[in-house]
Amino acid sequence: MRAVLLVTLLLPAIPVRPERPQAETQPQVGPQQLIIGDWLCEKVTSAQGQNLGTPGNNRMIFRILPGQSIFIVNGKDSEHDGLTGAYTIDWTANPPAMHFRPKRGGKLGGLIRLEGDLLVLALGGETPPMGFGSASMIAYYRRVKN
Repeated sequence: MRAVLLVTLLLPAIPVRPERPQAETQPQVGPQQLIIGDWLCEKVTSAQGQNLGTPGNNRMIFRILPGQSIFIVNGKDSEHDGLTGAYTIDWTANPPAMHFRPKRGGKLGGLIRLEGDLLVLALGGETPPMGFGSASMIAYYRRVKN
Protein backbone atom coordinates (compact mmCIF):
# COMPACT_ATOMS: atom_id res chain seq x y z
CA MET A 1 0.00 0.00 0.00
CA ARG A 2 2.83 2.40 0.84
CA ALA A 3 4.45 1.69 -2.53
CA VAL A 4 1.23 2.55 -4.38
CA LEU A 5 0.86 5.75 -2.34
CA LEU A 6 4.53 6.70 -2.98
CA VAL A 7 4.16 6.14 -6.76
CA THR A 8 0.92 8.15 -6.77
CA LEU A 9 2.64 11.06 -5.03
CA LEU A 10 5.74 11.01 -7.27
CA LEU A 11 4.04 10.71 -10.69
CA PRO A 12 2.93 14.37 -10.84
CA ALA A 13 6.52 15.44 -10.00
CA ILE A 14 8.02 13.78 -13.10
CA PRO A 15 8.35 16.50 -15.75
CA VAL A 16 7.08 15.89 -19.22
CA ARG A 17 9.84 16.74 -21.65
CA PRO A 18 9.08 17.28 -25.31
CA GLU A 19 11.14 15.39 -27.86
CA ARG A 20 14.39 17.15 -28.60
CA PRO A 21 14.73 18.09 -32.25
CA GLN A 22 17.50 16.31 -34.09
CA ALA A 23 20.51 18.53 -34.66
CA GLU A 24 20.77 19.47 -38.32
CA THR A 25 23.91 18.12 -39.87
CA GLN A 26 25.89 20.49 -42.03
CA PRO A 27 26.95 19.07 -45.37
CA GLN A 28 30.63 18.21 -45.52
CA VAL A 29 32.55 20.84 -47.46
CA GLY A 30 35.77 19.70 -49.07
CA PRO A 31 38.82 21.88 -49.59
CA GLN A 32 37.93 22.38 -53.27
CA GLN A 33 34.71 24.16 -52.26
CA LEU A 34 36.53 26.23 -49.62
CA ILE A 35 39.02 27.66 -52.12
CA ILE A 36 36.39 28.80 -54.64
CA GLY A 37 35.83 32.56 -54.63
CA ASP A 38 37.62 35.88 -54.88
CA TRP A 39 40.90 36.50 -53.04
CA LEU A 40 42.42 39.98 -52.60
CA CYS A 41 46.23 40.19 -52.78
CA GLU A 42 47.70 41.66 -49.60
CA LYS A 43 51.41 41.22 -50.21
CA VAL A 44 54.04 39.31 -52.15
CA THR A 45 57.29 38.10 -50.58
CA SER A 46 60.31 35.98 -51.37
CA ALA A 47 60.63 32.60 -49.67
CA GLN A 48 62.96 34.31 -47.18
CA GLY A 49 60.25 36.83 -46.26
CA GLN A 50 61.70 39.79 -48.17
CA ASN A 51 58.89 42.07 -49.30
CA LEU A 52 58.63 41.95 -53.10
CA GLY A 53 55.82 44.44 -53.20
CA THR A 54 52.37 45.30 -52.08
CA PRO A 55 49.47 45.97 -54.38
CA GLY A 56 49.66 49.73 -53.66
CA ASN A 57 47.00 51.45 -55.72
CA ASN A 58 46.30 48.29 -57.71
CA ARG A 59 43.44 46.09 -56.61
CA MET A 60 44.57 42.57 -57.49
CA ILE A 61 42.01 39.78 -57.23
CA PHE A 62 42.72 36.10 -57.69
CA ARG A 63 39.34 34.60 -58.69
CA ILE A 64 39.18 30.83 -58.32
CA LEU A 65 36.36 29.04 -60.09
CA PRO A 66 35.91 25.29 -60.52
CA GLY A 67 38.69 24.30 -62.95
CA GLN A 68 39.80 27.80 -63.91
CA SER A 69 41.23 30.91 -62.32
CA ILE A 70 41.36 34.55 -63.35
CA PHE A 71 43.82 37.18 -62.15
CA ILE A 72 42.11 40.59 -62.14
CA VAL A 73 43.91 43.92 -61.82
CA ASN A 74 41.78 47.00 -61.16
CA GLY A 75 38.66 45.25 -62.43
CA LYS A 76 40.18 43.95 -65.68
CA ASP A 77 41.17 40.37 -66.48
CA SER A 78 44.93 40.00 -66.79
CA GLU A 79 45.06 37.57 -69.73
CA HIS A 80 48.87 37.47 -69.79
CA ASP A 81 49.28 36.57 -66.13
CA GLY A 82 50.33 33.05 -65.22
CA LEU A 83 47.36 32.67 -62.88
CA THR A 84 44.72 33.19 -65.58
CA GLY A 85 43.81 29.85 -67.11
CA ALA A 86 42.95 26.28 -66.20
CA TYR A 87 44.26 24.64 -63.04
CA THR A 88 44.23 21.39 -61.12
CA ILE A 89 44.97 20.82 -57.45
CA ASP A 90 46.55 17.69 -56.00
CA TRP A 91 44.92 17.60 -52.57
CA THR A 92 46.80 14.39 -51.68
CA ALA A 93 50.15 16.22 -51.76
CA ASN A 94 51.41 17.79 -48.55
CA PRO A 95 51.18 20.75 -48.98
CA PRO A 96 48.59 20.66 -51.77
CA ALA A 97 50.08 21.36 -55.21
CA MET A 98 48.40 23.65 -57.73
CA HIS A 99 49.19 23.19 -61.42
CA PHE A 100 48.32 26.10 -63.73
CA ARG A 101 47.95 25.98 -67.51
CA PRO A 102 47.93 29.72 -68.27
CA LYS A 103 46.05 31.12 -71.26
CA ARG A 104 49.33 32.70 -72.37
CA GLY A 105 50.80 29.19 -72.69
CA GLY A 106 53.29 27.14 -70.69
CA LYS A 107 52.91 25.75 -67.20
CA LEU A 108 53.19 27.18 -63.71
CA GLY A 109 53.38 25.19 -60.49
CA GLY A 110 52.56 26.27 -56.98
CA LEU A 111 51.80 25.16 -53.45
CA ILE A 112 48.81 26.35 -51.48
CA ARG A 113 48.00 26.73 -47.82
CA LEU A 114 44.49 27.67 -46.74
CA GLU A 115 44.12 29.14 -43.23
CA GLY A 116 40.52 30.23 -42.82
CA ASP A 117 40.19 33.41 -44.90
CA LEU A 118 43.90 33.52 -45.80
CA LEU A 119 45.22 31.80 -48.91
CA VAL A 120 48.98 31.51 -49.30
CA LEU A 121 50.25 30.65 -52.79
CA ALA A 122 53.92 29.74 -53.26
CA LEU A 123 54.96 29.78 -56.91
CA GLY A 124 57.86 27.99 -58.56
CA GLY A 125 58.56 27.32 -62.22
CA GLU A 126 56.84 24.79 -64.42
CA THR A 127 56.52 22.46 -61.43
CA PRO A 128 55.56 23.32 -57.86
CA PRO A 129 58.45 24.18 -55.53
CA MET A 130 59.63 21.47 -53.12
CA GLY A 131 58.32 23.56 -50.22
CA PHE A 132 57.36 27.10 -49.26
CA GLY A 133 61.03 27.81 -48.46
CA SER A 134 62.14 27.11 -52.03
CA ALA A 135 59.45 29.14 -53.83
CA SER A 136 60.42 31.99 -56.15
CA MET A 137 57.64 34.10 -54.65
CA ILE A 138 54.85 33.76 -52.10
CA ALA A 139 51.57 35.68 -52.48
CA TYR A 140 49.17 36.25 -49.59
CA TYR A 141 45.48 36.62 -50.39
CA ARG A 142 42.53 37.49 -48.12
CA ARG A 143 39.06 36.15 -48.99
CA VAL A 144 36.74 38.82 -50.40
CA LYS A 145 33.43 38.67 -48.57
CA ASN A 146 30.39 39.85 -50.48
